[in-house]
Amino acid sequence: MENQEYLLTSCQSSLQYSACLWDYNTKNIIKVYKGGGTVNPKTLEFVGQDYILSAEANKPLLHVWALNSQEIDKNIR
Repeated sequence: MENQEYLLTSCQSSLQYSACLWDYNTKNIIKVYKGGGTVNPKTLEFVGQDYILSAEANKPLLHVWALNSQEIDKNIR
């Protein structure tokens, strides 16, 4: 992901996805991240260049996705 701009968004309903990575210039979806429930505002963040971290809205849970995977990484402790 070098020399490009990306936009990371969340979905309030979580029916389609929990987070979505967009190409800022083309407005195309790069990757959709599922299984993280509804994401609270201001709780979706890149962790380095490898992971995305989010906090679920109605539960005391943190979810982690590897940037190149659409499913939650359940092996991270």
